[in-house]
Amino acid sequence: MELSAEGKTPEYMELAGIKFKLSLPQFKDDPQLKEQLMQGIKVGHMAPYYKEVCADFGWKFDQKLFDEMAKEN
Repeated sequence: MELSAEGKTPEYMELAGIKFKLSLPQFKDDPQLKEQLMQGIKVGHMAPYYKEVCADFGWKFDQKLFDEMAKEN
């Protein structure tokens, strides 16, 4: 068991937390949170999650970005 990873939140869980915050009225239009979420999605090539996030929040869906991430994943 690797001790350095113990107690560290996995990246995908951090993204879920950011997505949850964006669902709250006081954070729904927070550009910094949106950017953090999108950066995590792009870095992880999370095409299906990107599609879900766009649908959930009514964000513009970028088919080119989706296709690029899907190719990598």
